[in-house]
Amino acid sequence: PDFGWIVYQFSASGARGLHLLTPVGTFASNVDVQVTPQPLNGRITNGPLKGQLYPCTDARDPAWSPDGLHIVYACFEATGNPTNPSTYDLWIHDTNDTPDDPSDDADYPLLRLSGPLALHPAWSPDGSTIAYVTNMPGNVGKGPTSKIAVIPVPDDGFDGNTGLATTVTILSSADGTLLTDDAYNDIDPAWDPSSTFIAFSTTRTATGNGSHRTIWKIATDG
Repeated sequence: PDFGWIVYQFSASGARGLHLLTPVGTFASNVDVQVTPQPLNGRITNGPLKGQLYPCTDARDPAWSPDGLHIVYACFEATGNPTNPSTYDLWIHDTNDTPDDPSDDADYPLLRLSGPLALHPAWSPDGSTIAYVTNMPGNVGKGPTSKIAVIPVPDDGFDGNTGLATTVTILSSADGTLLTDDAYNDIDPAWDPSSTFIAFSTTRTATGNGSHRTIWKIATDG
């Protein structure tokens, strides 16, 4: 989206969060704002989880929504499950249409897979779907190979005055679709402008599973 902010992960120790940066002016005059709360110490300032402790000790792989109001990202958090004590889930950061002022922003979970990872989300240009990379087992690719999956963006309730979500729909693996389910490693999904195809990097080649990567595409209906 063309609205003048670049989102990135800042990885200094104790501050693994998302920052926004203005790409104009000199380096000294650029505005840099941390938009996610401090991990394990900060609290969510607004939205449906207002006042709750922010659990993401690593916020990474941010991607803007087409309207420039939301950021989807991978959040590393404790699951409470002894078998899978921690994992990367997908979360939403809502800028409340004021990206330079995180005091009125909201963060909330979008997808929890209860063990498998969800990384590198990419929002479709029409805003309806998010693609991501996961190692969840499939029917063919039963091992921890990287696969491309998609989930629909829930139509949650929004406050008419603030635009913030008032309810949260937390999706699971049952709500999504594995687009690639095979023995190859598929990463880095990128949408075409019509939101009907996804390009991705893969270890497959025209003759089989190779040692180098190629770019393939797949229709979003599989």
